[in-house]
Amino acid sequence: MRILGSKELNITIPLFKPIQQSVEFANLKMEMQGNKLYVTSRCQDIKILDNLIIICHYILPIMLNLEFAEPPTVKYTRGRVGNTVFNWELGTMMGNFDVTTEENQEKRVAESFMRLRVISGIDNRRLAAALYHFYIARRLVESGNSPYEFLAEYVLNLDKVLRVLFGEVRDSIRSELKKFGYSDEDIEERFMPIMILRNEFDVGHVSLRIFKQNQLEVLYGYLEISELDFRDLLKRVFRKVENGEYTLQQDPDLTLKGEELRIMERLIVTIKRRLSKPYGKSDS
Repeated sequence: MRILGSKELNITIPLFKPIQQSVEFANLKMEMQGNKLYVTSRCQDIKILDNLIIICHYILPIMLNLEFAEPPTVKYTRGRVGNTVFNWELGTMMGNFDVTTEENQEKRVAESFMRLRVISGIDNRRLAAALYHFYIARRLVESGNSPYEFLAEYVLNLDKVLRVLFGEVRDSIRSELKKFGYSDEDIEERFMPIMILRNEFDVGHVSLRIFKQNQLEVLYGYLEISELDFRDLLKRVFRKVENGEYTLQQDPDLTLKGEELRIMERLIVTIKRRLSKPYGKSDS
């Protein structure tokens, strides 16, 4: 079966005209022209202006996402106050630099090739899972519209690195981390904050709490440098496992059974029933 394209059928499909839509409130005008949003307002102080920018930059895309097939993202935010033009950017940002050479890059690739032997099979399945969660954490940071867009999910995946390697109990995790040369101070400063953030705040659980700006600045700074600590940890684990100096918890049988199997079977039946129904049309 071959489906003919629009060119072969000699059909011209006109493109939509760029969106031209606007709304006005008492002291605010919002106008969408194509893929650009123009907002005009009179702000009494810098705080009101900043709140307005935050709404346009972060909240409006959430509203648009409810209506459109693809989630919109903001490429840049610029403005003008009187005759002064400004760009809305990060106030401060930390970053990491990797000083390397061509030879070192080639060595890193070779080491990555050799490490495949360590995670093959199921003996070191936990190490493979930890690497996966670290990879997802890094992907979230790099693909976000800003370094902070997916920070909650970033924390969640770093927390999973520790749990999948060493278990669920914090004291047990502390004990295992000591086996890799970390001091008590290292453990409490580098790794435990991730688990506390995951458990106590809006990461692993729903929360509507509002944090102070100075608290957020400290948290953001910590999370930006956490990558180095977790990268170092995984390399240490790799070395000890590869040299036979450390054995991860073994999970010889990874198949579902018992209540887990029954839950999954019921879930599959429910999902199949949903997939058998028409979809793609909103009920509203």
